[in-house]
Amino acid sequence: MFETSRQQTKLIIDGLLHRCNLAGVPYYIVNTGGHDGCAILCKVYVAGQGACLYGQMRDMEGELKWYQVFDDAPKMESEVDQYIQNEISFDADLWVVEFELTSFLNPFDNDDFLNMA
Repeated sequence: MFETSRQQTKLIIDGLLHRCNLAGVPYYIVNTGGHDGCAILCKVYVAGQGACLYGQMRDMEGELKWYQVFDDAPKMESEVDQYIQNEISFDADLWVVEFELTSFLNPFDNDDFLNMA
């Protein structure tokens, strides 16, 4: 059965990055994945505080939810980067997008990051 609620990964990425461009939010595409049904990792770097990494998983109802890969604590950026490289080595279709923000908000799961100065 065709699931119409699933969006193409590329469209999700393009939509968010378009909003980032309009709001002047800096980002960097670390790894370009496939167009449909691919996982996304979102790295948020805050200068002087470290980085958080957000990933996706399906809940019991099959809905995609975001979670922090390293619990609730920011990590050293090098530790997050090493984790990302390991994940890319296992899944070349993985999308990885890095954002430099002033707070550890997940841009894919929170519109408040667009309002930051």
